Amino acid sequence: MKTYTLYPSDLTFLWRDCPRCFYNSVKLGHKRPKSIMPGVFHNIDKAMKSFYLDKNLYEIDPCLPNAIFRTPDQWVESAPMVAKGLGIQLVIKGKMDGVLEYVDEKDDNGNTVWGAPDLKASAGNDESLQMYVLAMHAYTYALENPAQGAFSRSPIEHLGLLVFNPDKFTQKQEGKAFMGGALDWCEIEKDMASFRKWLGRIAIVLAQDTPPDSTQDCQYCTFAAGIPEAVETVAIDEPEEVLV
Repeated sequence: MKTYTLYPSDLTFLWRDCPRCFYNSVKLGHKRPKSIMPGVFHNIDKAMKSFYLDKNLYEIDPCLPNAIFRTPDQWVESAPMVAKGLGIQLVIKGKMDGVLEYVDEKDDNGNTVWGAPDLKASAGNDESLQMYVLAMHAYTYALENPAQGAFSRSPIEHLGLLVFNPDKFTQKQEGKAFMGGALDWCEIEKDMASFRKWLGRIAIVLAQDTPPDSTQDCQYCTFAAGIPEAVETVAIDEPEEVLV
């Protein structure tokens, strides 16, 4: 049985940008050239994780969850999800920003409740933040359904984005400058049933011998080979339950 590995970043950006590029990358191994991320975002990400590590966010800011930030930059991997009748299985793999250990919150069995956060430097009202919903569900699935020996936390009851929107600049001493701005916690509703159904659609696409259509404005497809005039679009609307 063929196994395809799905990375949350691909689910977030590549699939939405161009299903054909997603198919070529995941199934055929034809990767797009890597984009260059400005180093300043890596620096902000590293600084945020270092500051919050092993601290209760609520004690720093009552607007943040009553939870302790743990295990930054942790790799996770899910157990395989078999696609019924398609001869393939899917695995989710990726590196998380960390997990949140909720204080004074237990599930019905008395177990510690966990959260899956994603730390971002962005405008709080940026509509693109909604794209991270799929990635957060992917990480959650991997944490709650880990591969043998993989890192796990369960139950994951809270998903959310910790968003820093830098909009101020100050200098208080020679050679030292500081950025400031608003910080928001954007809670995401957990809906694993819808996520699994959405993954079922992905499985149907990957099981096909023919790739789905490219988006009309995909510069990668246009540059590489041109957009074919007649490529049958894979039917992926409202499939029956696929994953087991």
